[in-house]
Amino acid sequence: MAHTEWENELRSKITEEEDQTLFNESISCLKSNCFRAGYVISWITIAESLKKKIYESSNLGDKQAERFYNKILEDESHNKSVDKTIFESSVQLKLIEDHDISKLEFLWKQRCIFAHPYSKAPSEDDLKFIITASVEICLSKPLLYRKNYINELVDNLQNKPYFLTDDNIANIVFARRIIQRVPLELHSYFFKQLLYGLGLIENDEQKINIQEKFRMFIVELLKSTSCDLSANEWMLENRATNHPYTSILGFVHPETWDLLPYRVKDIIIQYTIHESDESKQHVIKRIIGHLSKDSKLDSIHKKLFVKHLNTIDFKLAYSFYGDPINLFNRLLSEFETGLFVKQNEVVEFLRKREGLTFLAGLDIEKQILVGVKLMSCARENTWKAISFIKDIANKTLVMPIGVRVGLLKGAILPSEKYLSLNADYFKKAVLIINDSEIDEIKYSFEYIIATINTNKYFSVIDETELSAINQELSNLNTTTINNLNQLTNCLKEYLQ
Repeated sequence: MAHTEWENELRSKITEEEDQTLFNESISCLKSNCFRAGYVISWITIAESLKKKIYESSNLGDKQAERFYNKILEDESHNKSVDKTIFESSVQLKLIEDHDISKLEFLWKQRCIFAHPYSKAPSEDDLKFIITASVEICLSKPLLYRKNYINELVDNLQNKPYFLTDDNIANIVFARRIIQRVPLELHSYFFKQLLYGLGLIENDEQKINIQEKFRMFIVELLKSTSCDLSANEWMLENRATNHPYTSILGFVHPETWDLLPYRVKDIIIQYTIHESDESKQHVIKRIIGHLSKDSKLDSIHKKLFVKHLNTIDFKLAYSFYGDPINLFNRLLSEFETGLFVKQNEVVEFLRKREGLTFLAGLDIEKQILVGVKLMSCARENTWKAISFIKDIANKTLVMPIGVRVGLLKGAILPSEKYLSLNADYFKKAVLIINDSEIDEIKYSFEYIIATINTNKYFSVIDETELSAINQELSNLNTTTINNLNQLTNCLKEYLQ
């Protein structure tokens, strides 16, 4: 390889711009055939690079590195050579890869020989060898964080609330930068220390914010590592078994779930079902609910989780289904219990922002069914359903067209078997439809008429009641009047 090509390849590997200075001087010596001077400068390059890494490690809170650096400064203040101290400290701090230790020992001995003017001078190849080593061993490798720093970091996360800000994006950037400089062989150790630190504060309500920072670090670590998480050194199954709540807090996340061994997922889901502590249950359901929402649970785990949610009071469970279909099915089952307290919980949910968002996301057939169930509850004197319909009529509560159609249908067809007209609620439903757009009005009546004409129903409709409705409803727009007349004619076929 030509000098220029070799030089450019090495130069491209140097990570710190300031390290280019001594590298350039070594190259200049090589080109000037000043091999002895170049060899000494190259060794100085190695020593200064390692010394800087010891200093950086001490600044990051590594107590061992701090002791070593202070020893170096003390020896320098007494005009002592510190090359050996720097080398031995670097070995202790794992700043040098194990396979490079013997190479540096050889270069140190050669430097001691070549530095003396009366000793044999190094050859061109000797100088190229140490220049290459200076880059490959030191200049091309950023400071990697070792166990001492990891321990300090975990301690800072746990005990110093000011260590990270409340800016989640900035914290993620910080975590990723740290993880990039943790050697791969220490990823499992880093994970264990983070999870252990989280476990120490998992029940401290005053440290929920710190718990989230631990969780963020763990998630970022698992996302970035190339290690096999089923390997023994990670001990995920052991941790999920013996510390399931800590495990869920720490590493159960939509971005990590697919990385976990299936056995670990099984343990997590089974623990979710069996944990009886209500405060823990709320956190667990929230985390597993995110997995469900992001379609991370397979069919078996999802079925188990939904079955578990279905055993809990609706007001405590609705936020965690994730899947709108399962929530819809639960909502219908609560309506169909006939119990006012359960029906009222569902109606209360539908008033909330998340309830309105849920309704808006349903297809129109499901919206209609919800409207029918609401009207059926009102007809059975469920007071929150009565209030709900009143607020729609007063325009203080806005519902999708499907729900409004369902209210009209429920005032006539409370079930799939019979026609039963509730005059008061039918009038309310017609007035609600009357305030809709023209196309929505047409659709509403056409849907009801088509439903009646498609099926045969047992009827309990009274002609007097039906006639009274048309007389009492006034101030309707033309579209509503025309369509109401068509509906009335359709219902007359069922008069007793």
